[in-house]
Amino acid sequence: MITRCRGSSAIASWRMFLWPCMCLLAFAFLCATSVQGGPPGRGTKPVTWHPEDYDAGLQVVRDPLPHETVLRANVPDSFDWGNVKGLSFLTRVGNQMLPRGCGSCWAFSTAGSVSDRIKIGTYAATGRLPTDVNLAVQALLDCGAANSTIGGCHGGSAQNAFSFMHDHGIPDETCAPYVAAAPGWWSEEDCWDTLCRVCDRHGNCRVTNDGKMHRVGDFGLILPSGSGDDDDMVFRMQAEIMQRGPIVCGMYAHSSSFDDYLPANMGKYTDSVIVDSQKYDGITHDIELVGWGVSEGSQIPYWIGKNSYGTRWGLEGFFRIQRGANTLNIEEVCHWAVPLMD
Repeated sequence: MITRCRGSSAIASWRMFLWPCMCLLAFAFLCATSVQGGPPGRGTKPVTWHPEDYDAGLQVVRDPLPHETVLRANVPDSFDWGNVKGLSFLTRVGNQMLPRGCGSCWAFSTAGSVSDRIKIGTYAATGRLPTDVNLAVQALLDCGAANSTIGGCHGGSAQNAFSFMHDHGIPDETCAPYVAAAPGWWSEEDCWDTLCRVCDRHGNCRVTNDGKMHRVGDFGLILPSGSGDDDDMVFRMQAEIMQRGPIVCGMYAHSSSFDDYLPANMGKYTDSVIVDSQKYDGITHDIELVGWGVSEGSQIPYWIGKNSYGTRWGLEGFFRIQRGANTLNIEEVCHWAVPLMD
């Protein structure tokens, strides 16, 4: 499903099982923006959708999922991939708004979550923190220009982005830098083969076919079980994050509680946690969830989110939002993908 974006989503051995239907069905756009290159899309109308609208056939799942093997009793009160025994396994915060406004949250969150999982997987294999690999958001925008089911600066689909990364892969950002346009400086030429470009000192640029393409193996959705147990969705999300790394989740970002989440306004938030009991309809933004905790003073359970508005927003680019209450629809639908490691 493609929805409208607010803005301007230890490696196991797998037994083989491939969902037979890989067709694209319903779409809705995430990350709505006014016009490409214009200011953030305040006032844009979010698309209304429900979890059952997502294409359950557009997944590759070949092993039991973490929530099927992890015991609830083993889920800790707090967990943060940004601080695991003093080590951070997160890559840097991006900014979808520079060099111009672009509704590319879906691309930042998908590329970011896989980049973080590559870092986690490399450490698991070597015992050393590696040099960060930041996957190319621009590659997804360029290929979105060639394939409208993926997305562009007016929104896109985390689910379809992961599908593209499964089938084709994307390079790191050093050969496809972010320019907040779809397509970028270059056209979507050779999109399905390579997205690396090289330029000489005279400014002449060309497409190359020697860039390393990073792909994902399994990818899928985290959806409510339908049992009516709200804690079950929270547990599914926690198990996936804890066992395999950050996930991409949709949320409603047109609320004042999210709009106002700026360093100068933190005094309005108890323990820096977004608490908003109002019910909203629709999903307008994709972010990464990288962990959870409980606030020390007020004892509010919260998620730790990684946004794509730069480090001058929120808590140096991160945010806390109440956990277990589906605040801003953040517990409606999430996505995950497992990178293929060398």
